[in-house]
Parts: sequence; C-alpha cells; structure tokens
Amino acid sequence: FEIDNVDYVVCGEAEVMINDLLSFLIYKKGEISEIKNLAYKANGEIHFTEKELINNLDGIPFPRRELWKKDNYFHFFAKGKPCTSIITSRGCPYTCVYCTPIYRNIRRRGVGDVIEEIKEIIDKFSIRDLEFFDESFNLNETWVIKFCQELLKEQITISWRARCRPDLITEEGIKWMKRAGCYMISLGIESANNNTLKFFNKNYVVSHIKEAIKIIKKYDIELHGY
Repeated sequence: FEIDNVDYVVCGEAEVMINDLLSFLIYKKGEISEIKNLAYKANGEIHFTEKELINNLDGIPFPRRELWKKDNYFHFFAKGKPCTSIITSRGCPYTCVYCTPIYRNIRRRGVGDVIEEIKEIIDKFSIRDLEFFDESFNLNETWVIKFCQELLKEQITISWRARCRPDLITEEGIKWMKRAGCYMISLGIESANNNTLKFFNKNYVVSHIKEAIKIIKKYDIELHGY
C-alpha cells in the first residue's frame, strides 16, 4: 500500500492471465476478481485471485524473437554473437534459504518441443549460441541425456551453457552434454564451507562440489561457479 504506483502484481505464470488483464485495463472487459494469478488493490485491501499452473509447457508458443534486435544481445560467456536464452523446465524442488522459487513442482517440456524451438532459432535468426536458463538444468538426467542424443541425431550444431547442481552431476550426463555442444556449466557452488552450505540448506556438501568439478574438467568443459 505504501507504493502508490503499483496496482497489479502477477503472482504466477503470466501466460494464463495477461490477455485477460490487458482486456480489463484497456477495454474494461471482464471482472478483475476472475483473472487468475493476480494480486490487486481494491477498497483499501490487497486481493489475491485463484492460482493456476500450466501443466503442459509444450502448449506455450515459442517466444517471438523477431520482436527484438538480436544484434543488441550478447553474453560475456558466449562463444558467438548474437546469443539467446531458452528454458526447458519450470520449477525447483529445493529450499535454499536465499531463494524463493515461484514453483516447487517441476514441469518439463518434451525433448521434441525444445528441439523444434532450437531449429527455429537457427533457421529464422541464425543464432547458434544458447544459454539454458532453467533453475537447475540437470534435475532430470534421463531427460538431459535424451535431449543431447536427439541433438546429435538431428545433427544440430550449437554451442551452449547451462546452470547445474553439483550433487546431480554425473560422468554419464556430462559426457553427453559435451558431445552435444555444451562448453560451459555454471555450477551452484555457493560456498566451500560445509557449515555455510548447511546454513544455506543446499542439501549437498563440499565433497559433492569437488567431485562435480573433477568430472566437468575431465571433459574439458569450462566452469563458472556461483
């Protein structure tokens, strides 16, 4: 209430409600209380509407990358320019003290849907440098390996990086990631002190971090540590 210029806050996935909110604001259509995933002010109170998650992420259209000027976008880790980001999953099941993930339950796109988006990125925009921006890319190693195998099967040549948890790093997973063009892993190290890791509620210890680094360096993948 102290921030007068904030009237509405999206409290979940915007794809569910953004069209309804814009119709209400611009054309005065519908009832604000019936728009899902929203917080709003009314009669001196903050109201929260019904929450809804998108269970089938494959049903969401790909981002309209033609609306941005691709040459303005780069990343200091990127091997090429321009580059773009891509998300294959939503959610994180962990409870690190410094983080408040919007979604605890994990929903993951199908491998085929992600492959199709990558093909579009290459064919329409000539971009081959990607950052997988999942909260933790390697939550499901089976999916990661299948995805890497499909990239190789389709003969898709890209360079990419991803953010991973150290305790979920395995040699099998890293081997396939390397083969499929992964050149950097951003690892959630956070601390080299077990007491601090425990305080952070990371659910892994320094030995997990050391083992992950050892595997990543064995396959000559660059390492970036948070």
